[in-house]
Amino acid sequence: MTKNELKSLTFSKLNAMTESELDVIANEVVKKLSEDEIKVLPSEVRKKLKIKREGSLGSKEVWITIIIGALIMSLIQVIMGK
Repeated sequence: MTKNELKSLTFSKLNAMTESELDVIANEVVKKLSEDEIKVLPSEVRKKLKIKREGSLGSKEVWITIIIGALIMSLIQVIMGK
């Protein structure tokens, strides 16, 4: 598919496709479109293609890792007496 065809995807077009076709389309979208172009796609289309974009503050896994790291560093400082 061309870039313009990928930009003009609709939920109704995607509903007529099989899962394997959706996987192929999702890979094309990720490869051919920029992050900004993907953000412009309707949310239903992104959900149907299983394309997740992370928020501006990152994913919850990143935040959990940061918090756990900070707790471990605080614990080490308490143990070492600083």
